[in-house]
Amino acid sequence: MDIAIMIEGQNGLNWPRWKKIVQLVEDLGFAGLYRSDHFTNSNPPDIDSLDLWVSFTWLAGNTKRIEFGPLVTPFSFRHPVHTARMASAIDDLSNGRLTLGLGAGWQDREHENFGFPLLDLDGRFRRMEEGLEVVTRLLQSDQPSDFSGEFYTLEEAVMVPRPNRPGGPPILSGILLALTWIYLYRTLSVSTASYMTLMSMMTPIMVSVLAMLFLGERLVGIQLAGAGMIILSAAVIYLSDIAYT
Repeated sequence: MDIAIMIEGQNGLNWPRWKKIVQLVEDLGFAGLYRSDHFTNSNPPDIDSLDLWVSFTWLAGNTKRIEFGPLVTPFSFRHPVHTARMASAIDDLSNGRLTLGLGAGWQDREHENFGFPLLDLDGRFRRMEEGLEVVTRLLQSDQPSDFSGEFYTLEEAVMVPRPNRPGGPPILSGILLALTWIYLYRTLSVSTASYMTLMSMMTPIMVSVLAMLFLGERLVGIQLAGAGMIILSAAVIYLSDIAYT
């Protein structure tokens, strides 16, 4: 079992703290370092919040071993074209250590403060579905892509240079369970309709069933947090080793 660290980047993160955290995670043998992508906390006061993608650029160039990624970067204030390009470049810079966590966005305050439309829940997931389509097309297709949606469009768009890893970094997005997240690895053929359906029906019991299907063992209670890599935050454990392909 591998142990990784998750931090909230909007809780006072600045360059001195980030560099120290990165070095400690690298030196102490943790498997990875993951962080949130926010401008602010949901309540004042506002404190330091180092930009996610700039911080990962430094990490990629100053570590050799640890995996890393956003948990998660939202489509509500990150355009999927920019996200795909940054993720591909940083994954290349790190020699293939990035996992690209993508989300719909949720925090009202930061969107109001900085003028980004959060949308209602249904709108957020429609935008996320399109965003996932755009990101996966750009990362996975060597040919020009056309896409016309409610929120995003592509016209003969191809991302160059191409990612060193075929298909680019792995993409994950989360389904909120009672006290747990289960992560779904996505490919171009996976529809967000399945995400929406599962989000409306998932329970910890169903996580146990999925664990039996994918891990070959029954997980109950706290064991639900013990499948695969555990990512430790201040008070949250994330489950990240059950995959759909």
